[in-house]
Amino acid sequence: GGSGRVGGSTLRWLKKLAVEEALPDLQLYAGGRSRTNHSDFAERWLQRGDNGAPPEFVEVDLTSRSSVREALADGPWSLLVHTAGPFQGVERPLLLEEAVQAGVPYVDVCDDTDL
Repeated sequence: GGSGRVGGSTLRWLKKLAVEEALPDLQLYAGGRSRTNHSDFAERWLQRGDNGAPPEFVEVDLTSRSSVREALADGPWSLLVHTAGPFQGVERPLLLEEAVQAGVPYVDVCDDTDL
């Protein structure tokens, strides 16, 4: 999810870029199924001391179309960066499909080239 290794690294990089490029209005969110995992991530984020407030949590289950639709409806979102695995062998790119339907720009950090 958004607070895992890949998601956390992506969020830290985006925050660093926002500071370097003077983008104070950039708002970051971390999506995932587990509020507990996000709390642990937020604690590590704060311990680093150089990132400001941690990204807010958005509950979403990527195996549930209704959960994805609900999370996308909670926007508006300027960009969705998908960082949750598994990254190979996904038959239906549910998040991509719903992002397109919702008109939200989508980037996947590491998915099958077949998609």
